[in-house]
Amino acid sequence: GADGAGVVNMGPNLIDDVWLHSDGSFDNIVVSVMQGVSNAIELNNVMPPRGGMASLTDEQVVQLSAYIYSLAN
Repeated sequence: GADGAGVVNMGPNLIDDVWLHSDGSFDNIVVSVMQGVSNAIELNNVMPPRGGMASLTDEQVVQLSAYIYSLAN
């Protein structure tokens, strides 16, 4: 969702302490965004590399990851 709280059956909550595919560290968030998530743990959705936006530069991925990290910290 717009506030990072997640969307039911679509995306996980990014503002709590629970991380499904990472330990929540900045570096692991970057890896998750870069590589995507191919095996859904809790939700029925996966995330393609770079969130499906192949045009995202490495710098944009780092900026996005910093924003995601800031939501829970």
